[in-house]
Amino acid sequence: MAFVASSAFSQTDSARSLLCDRLTASKVAASRQKAPSRIFMEKKDGSAATKKAGSTASASASESSESNDLRLGRTPGIMRIAIPSKGSMSDETKQLFQEIGADVILSNPRQYTAVLRDIPNLEVWLQRPSDIVRKLVEGDIDLGITGGDLVAEYGDQYNDVTHHKQQSNLIVVHEDLGFGKCRLGFGVPIAWTHIHNVDDLLAHYAKSETPLRVATKFTRQSFLFFESRKFTNYKFVVMDGALEASTQMGTADCIIDL
Repeated sequence: MAFVASSAFSQTDSARSLLCDRLTASKVAASRQKAPSRIFMEKKDGSAATKKAGSTASASASESSESNDLRLGRTPGIMRIAIPSKGSMSDETKQLFQEIGADVILSNPRQYTAVLRDIPNLEVWLQRPSDIVRKLVEGDIDLGITGGDLVAEYGDQYNDVTHHKQQSNLIVVHEDLGFGKCRLGFGVPIAWTHIHNVDDLLAHYAKSETPLRVATKFTRQSFLFFESRKFTNYKFVVMDGALEASTQMGTADCIIDL
């Protein structure tokens, strides 16, 4: 699901408010919503303030000691927003902006920067969805449209040993834009006719002397899933793509992917 997220480092309240108001107040955004949304606006002191939209609004963002520092290489007063650079999420993001009267204007299709019609003091950067989250965390951009799965995977600071969440520099501005739906799922070799569901898989390897080798790029969400099932006999095989090939090559037993 596509999310709108903001960086706690952001110094561009007026431009961000204008854009977020268009996204959340327009009939187009309302018609796309499948569930009540959450809108988060930052106070000038850097703490998070919440405004209800629909029937619920709840979450928080940690205050950053650097929230009053301008990031290196930034022009004061200019907001940076990042949108997906290609694929269906890119097309639907551009369509959304067009429907709210803020068309993405890209003078050269080979460039990675653009502007939004009638939104002053704003830079649009076209980035990979996962990099959008990382740049938000670092404060290199102020607002981003990306997948909720990527916000969950890369949007928080985690302890490298325990994988538990430590803090977050992200504020979720809008949690459901109505496109980009996906789900994380298991995949096992077709030849494993004795495995019919996740319970079968975990029960089999709970008694095994060798760990379940899991090919995935979503290690944090996979860790939390295994932890919720109290399953510990596994190890990750980290891959960025072509996960299905890992079971055929014999380097992994199963995959966890979108």
